[in-house]
Amino acid sequence: MTDNSISAASGRGDLKAAARDDETRAADVVLANISAFVSHIAKLLRYSAGATRRRRRQKSLTDLNNHLLRDIGLEREDTGTAHIQPEWRDPLDVEARRLG
Repeated sequence: MTDNSISAASGRGDLKAAARDDETRAADVVLANISAFVSHIAKLLRYSAGATRRRRRQKSLTDLNNHLLRDIGLEREDTGTAHIQPEWRDPLDVEARRLG
């Protein structure tokens, strides 16, 4: 083999290694994006579960009779205003802050 053919073969090997490095970096970026997406979806699911739980708690208050509501320091009108609040706010916290 001549020196030129050795350096040409060596150059091709460097190109293949560089291509493999680029593919590895691209795969790492794709995996990072997938991981971020899955993390975001999990966060949305946790938020949704929390919002559902909060709305159920608020509904359970509206199901109580007036006597039980007075026992915990609320009036019927107090239970009706919490559902107007945005989804991300805990309806029971809103009422607690309002009542002071």
